[in-house]
Amino acid sequence: MANSSLGSVIDSYDGVFRLDADPTSGHEDDVGEKTSVRVVAPNSISELDVKRELLQNETLVFYGSEHIFSLGLAPKVIFNISSSYPDMAVYRMTDGFEMAANSLFELHTNIKRRKVEMEFSSAFHAVLLMMDVCQESHLYGFIPNEYCLDSRLSQLASYKYYHQRKEDLTECEVYQALAEMGSNRPFKEREVIKDLQEEGKVTVKNRSGPKQVI
Repeated sequence: MANSSLGSVIDSYDGVFRLDADPTSGHEDDVGEKTSVRVVAPNSISELDVKRELLQNETLVFYGSEHIFSLGLAPKVIFNISSSYPDMAVYRMTDGFEMAANSLFELHTNIKRRKVEMEFSSAFHAVLLMMDVCQESHLYGFIPNEYCLDSRLSQLASYKYYHQRKEDLTECEVYQALAEMGSNRPFKEREVIKDLQEEGKVTVKNRSGPKQVI
């Protein structure tokens, strides 16, 4: 999304879903500033607590196993956020939602979730939630699998739009590192997204050309 200049387009939608503790401040030209719903992974809960100031008048949706929200850090963070923002709605995705995600993933990949060795990403959860609550779902920031096969393009897309240092890994390098650890989850998730686009259930707003950072 870096250098995309899509901020005003993104802000023009009725609702904007964001992920984890991803900021908008300082990146408004590229990603906009509106946040309607924020989908948060278990491993981003502590970061969100530290960066509580980035929260707006938005809805928080957490996901993860039930025990995460009854023990440890998560209950404390949710309490802190609720105390700081008493009008903010906070939810956890139900086991039924996770089962539906499992079924959709298996339907499109013929792979059971446990075989990909990792939890689904925040982005994947957000897409499924958008499909459930929105009339139309327009996705920004998704790169197609074949993107990483192009040696020129694969060096352009940073893993996070706010990570622009030379030493930061690109998105394709992160995918490769995960693959070397035995997880092909990112590639398989994008196969599902591609199928959903072909079925007309989502629209992926990719850009192409020298400035492409999706």
